[in-house]
Amino acid sequence: MKIKMRKRLIVSVLRSLGFRAICTTTGVIVSLKRGISASEVETALAQEFDTLADSFNVRQINSSEVLVQE
Repeated sequence: MKIKMRKRLIVSVLRSLGFRAICTTTGVIVSLKRGISASEVETALAQEFDTLADSFNVRQINSSEVLVQE
């Protein structure tokens, strides 16, 4: 239950920053209407979550999607 709540929080925060974020069983898939990089998502998470940012595994899926996992 705790993990689902954190996923929802991640989705909510990223959406408020203008990202398209979808909660999946493997993590949160993040995209934009343009190309996106893992570092762009990492930066956004670090600014919003400070100490929690290091606990996220952010990796590039393809040129337009990034996967965020805890």
